[in-house]
Amino acid sequence: MKARQEKKRATAKPAAQWAGPAAYCTILSRLCHTDCVAEYRFHPARRWRFDYALPAVRLAVEIDGAAWMQGRHNRAAGFIADMAKLNAAAESGWRVLRFTPQQQWTTAAIDTIVRTATAALPPFNETPG
Repeated sequence: MKARQEKKRATAKPAAQWAGPAAYCTILSRLCHTDCVAEYRFHPARRWRFDYALPAVRLAVEIDGAAWMQGRHNRAAGFIADMAKLNAAAESGWRVLRFTPQQQWTTAAIDTIVRTATAALPPFNETPG
């Protein structure tokens, strides 16, 4: 019985993880001081989408599920398709951060996103010229 409780505790998701894409975008928008878009289509010809994007700073966040099993991102065809997508994103000036669903709500992941986004924002006192 105790082992079952320990396992349940270890696999339980934080309450924030149950929040959907809109909640995650709201958090990123507020912390990064720029708009966040869920399921952002970044390529003009392909149907590729980023899980989350901060278009003003060309920063994308991809959540790669099934890291510990043979999910789409780990099988050869999915892995190769992801490489094509991420290479096309890089060619068009996007920076892409990748996390697992377990990492996405951690302080480390959020801090990485915020640091990367705010480094790309112009200083507040800079006037467009």
